[in-house]
Amino acid sequence: MSEAPVSAAAASTPRALATPGPGRIRSVALAVGIWGGLCVVYGASAWLLAGPRALLDPDTVIGLDPLVRFNAIYAAVIAYTASVLRYERTAAARDLASLREVVSAGPDAWAGFRAELLEPGGRRLAAAGAAGAAIGLGVHGLGALYGGAHPGAWSGHFVWMGALAMTLFGLLVPMAFLSIRRARVFSALGARARIDLLDPAPLAPFSRVALRGAVYWIVGSSIAALLVIDADAWGIVLLVNTMTIGVGVAALLLPARGVHRRIRQVKRAELAHVRASLARARDRLDRPGPADPDVARMPAWLAWEARIAAVNEWPFDAPTVLRFALFLLIPLGSWLGGAVVERLVDVLFP
Repeated sequence: MSEAPVSAAAASTPRALATPGPGRIRSVALAVGIWGGLCVVYGASAWLLAGPRALLDPDTVIGLDPLVRFNAIYAAVIAYTASVLRYERTAAARDLASLREVVSAGPDAWAGFRAELLEPGGRRLAAAGAAGAAIGLGVHGLGALYGGAHPGAWSGHFVWMGALAMTLFGLLVPMAFLSIRRARVFSALGARARIDLLDPAPLAPFSRVALRGAVYWIVGSSIAALLVIDADAWGIVLLVNTMTIGVGVAALLLPARGVHRRIRQVKRAELAHVRASLARARDRLDRPGPADPDVARMPAWLAWEARIAAVNEWPFDAPTVLRFALFLLIPLGSWLGGAVVERLVDVLFP
C-alpha cells in the first residue's frame, strides 16, 4: 500500500510559503537600482568624455545611438541576474524548510543537504565567476569580429560593451553552477520523500523549485533576446539564448528527477500489490462454494487500480506545465518582436 501521508500542517506548508513576501519586492528594487546605476554611470561617462552626441542619434526612433540601447539591455540582464541570485538563496531556504516533514533524513544528513544548498563555497563561486568573465570577453571579441562597422561611434561604447559582457557572464556561470547544485540537492531530497499517492500536496515544493529555476533562465533569455534589435552579430545572440533556454528546461526537470523516481517506485509497488489481489480473485471466480471476500472486493480493487495508474509520476500538475509553456513562449515573442521592430525601423528610416 502507499506510504502514510504526512501531517496536515506539513501538507499546507508549501502553499503558505508560496505567498509573495518582502524578499521579492527587495529583489525587484535591487534590479531596478542596479540597472539605473549602470545606466547613469554609463551615460555620464559618455556625456563627460565625448559629449551628448555620443549618446544621441536623431535618425533613430527613440533618439538614442543603437550602441546605447544595446548596452542598456545588457545592463538590464545584469541587473536581473544579480537580483535572481539574491532572491534564490532566500527562496531555496524556504523550500528546503517546507520539506523537513516530507523527507526521511536524520539531523546529520539534513545538515549536509542544507550546507550544500546554502553554502556552496566562495572559492568555487569565485572560480566560476572568473571563468564566466573570460567567456564574456570571448563573446565580446566574437561580436566585434563578426559585427558591423560603426563609423564615428564613441570608442567608449565598445569598452563598456566588453565590461558589461564580462560582468554578465561572470554572473551567469556562477548562476549555472548554483543551479546544478540546487538540482542535485533537491533531486537527492526527492529520492528520500515519503509518498502518499492520494495526496501530492506535500510535494509542491519540488514543483515550485523546478518551475522557479526554469523561469529564472527563460525570463533572462527573454530580456536578452531584445539585443537582436541592435545586434550586428545576431547569430551570437541566438546561440547564447538557445543555450540559456536549454539550461532553463534542464532546471525544470533535474530538481524533480529524484521525487519522480520515488513516485514511480511507490506507484509500481502499489500496482503490483493490487494486481496480485485481482489475480487471486480472478482465479476464484469459477470455483463453486460460499461467497469469496476477495471476489467481492474486485470492484473496489479495479477502481483503486485505475486511480493509481492515473497518478502523475512527476510532481507537476497541469497549471504548472501550462505556466512553463507560456513562459517558454516569451523568448520567442521577444525574438520575433525584436525582428519586427528592426524591420519596421528599416522601412520607416531607410
